[in-house]
Amino acid sequence: MQPLNLTNLVLQNSYIVIMALGMLLVIVAGHIDLSVGSVVGFIGALAAVLMVQYEMHFVPATLLCLAAGAAIGGMQGWFVAFFRMPSFIVTLAGMLVFKGLALALLQGQSVGPFPPSFQLLSSGFIPDVFNGETLRTSSLVIGLAVALAMVVAKLRHARARCSTASRTNRRRSSPPRIAVFVVLIVGLSYLLASYKGLPNVLIVHDAADAAVRLRDHAHHDRPAHLRAGRQREGGAFVGREDAVADLLDLRQHGRAGRRGGAGVRRAPEHRHAEGRARLRARRRSRPASSAAHRPRAASARCSAR
Repeated sequence: MQPLNLTNLVLQNSYIVIMALGMLLVIVAGHIDLSVGSVVGFIGALAAVLMVQYEMHFVPATLLCLAAGAAIGGMQGWFVAFFRMPSFIVTLAGMLVFKGLALALLQGQSVGPFPPSFQLLSSGFIPDVFNGETLRTSSLVIGLAVALAMVVAKLRHARARCSTASRTNRRRSSPPRIAVFVVLIVGLSYLLASYKGLPNVLIVHDAADAAVRLRDHAHHDRPAHLRAGRQREGGAFVGREDAVADLLDLRQHGRAGRRGGAGVRRAPEHRHAEGRARLRARRRSRPASSAAHRPRAASARCSAR
């Protein structure tokens, strides 16, 4: 738990965390992506050619690389979703194809170095505006601000869902759980601030996670009927909690589609309403004679006992 070791872990494994976030959705859906390493290598080669050989600024080059990666993932997902091809076969072919394209793009040579401004994104640190000697005060202040923002967001979220949340959701937003995360964030910020401060790549990760959390809170603040209608009509992933449930139902959706059904996941409120409607219809269609004889039969059994 030395500050130097923690800093090296963050700097050396940042790209693994980014790949893991993308692989999460694929694995939860029951598929596999064998081409992730080759695609990362191809996109890295493309970035090197754009920045070093063509001297393009790293901002438009990064946007082009992100668009290329999204297009590659969409193409492979299109084969899996519409042609019903196994993801193992599709991504195995993609692994071989993009490994060869990376070698062809680089022509078997190493391309570098990257611009210094781009290298600071992965190896730089947050500057200390307070000029601390032994402690990077700016990094510690940022960690405290992040912890405070998380507490406020959790409390607002728990208060908004207090009337309708289940016991499980209330337990997830319990004060001890929030306190544990606050202690971890503040402790990590202090350890990193005692070395060189927070790495830039950690700030990028936190900013992306904060954007996703803000979207989740904006979704949960909407009325319940709007959330259910959006989920029922489009089947979209309307939040991180609903995304996992939707992904786990993908196989069931595929079976329903092959049987000729719509294969659309209905919201829980609509499923309960349909169940109650079927139960009322069944009670109305029940013959009156059977309802009349039922208490008599029950009394006969009790007398026999």
